[in-house]
Amino acid sequence: MLKNSQLNPRLFLSPAHADVTIVADRDRFPAHLNIISLHTPYFQEHLISRPRELDSTVMTPASSTCGTSVCGGESEPVSKTCEWDKKMKEDRIPTMLDVNPEVPLDDRYSADVRCMLEWCYKGTYSLKEHDEDRPSYTEKLSTDSSDSDAIPEEDLARHVKIYYLAEHLNLPDLKSLALEKFKACTMSDSSQLKETVRDYQFEAFSKSDPMVKAVVEKLAKIIWDMNGKWKDDWGLFQYYGLIGGLVVQELMQMKAKMSERRGAWPLVWSFGGKK
Repeated sequence: MLKNSQLNPRLFLSPAHADVTIVADRDRFPAHLNIISLHTPYFQEHLISRPRELDSTVMTPASSTCGTSVCGGESEPVSKTCEWDKKMKEDRIPTMLDVNPEVPLDDRYSADVRCMLEWCYKGTYSLKEHDEDRPSYTEKLSTDSSDSDAIPEEDLARHVKIYYLAEHLNLPDLKSLALEKFKACTMSDSSQLKETVRDYQFEAFSKSDPMVKAVVEKLAKIIWDMNGKWKDDWGLFQYYGLIGGLVVQELMQMKAKMSERRGAWPLVWSFGGKK
């Protein structure tokens, strides 16, 4: 984790001195390589240059005459085309200037990439979208509430996406923050995780993945708290084998713990669809 003195919140999304562009979902974010590279080498390793050929103009001598051996030592006005000019044009090498290289993250949502960059500059991130007519970034920062992160932001799917974006970019501290924010979210309906389970399906993920465990625990808790009234309306157990199986295991563990305390199994569930 970087110290507060190493964070640069006022440069977040600022084009001032930006020397790299992060591209995601057709959006382009100005960034500062020396700042974002403090967190991970990914950006340095995935730079894509966008060179531009400079318009090279043949420079003529400052004097009013050429007087070169190529022209036979004869004095001619520089406005006239001489053999020296022709030779320079034939032998010139185009000058390529690398203007603001890019790091493509085209397979990621721009809103998630924006949160990742915000974390790089501020040490935290917010899911609150900025209005199109918002003030400049410096004014916005001055009006942000210092305790805005004290209230959980109820968008579980976004925190999951940011978690796996952080894993892709090798940002362990951002992973931990996204997991923490996910766990802090309250959930009253399992359908809130429908998008997450549908998008990731988690079939290729390890059962020991902390986010997989957190998703399973939240799903199991909502099913448990509904006292047998929960209906599998979106096919959790029919279409999502790994997650569905892990949820059943979690429920069985909850049952065992409850049985130890009360000596009885109080709930009867229906895992099928609506009848």
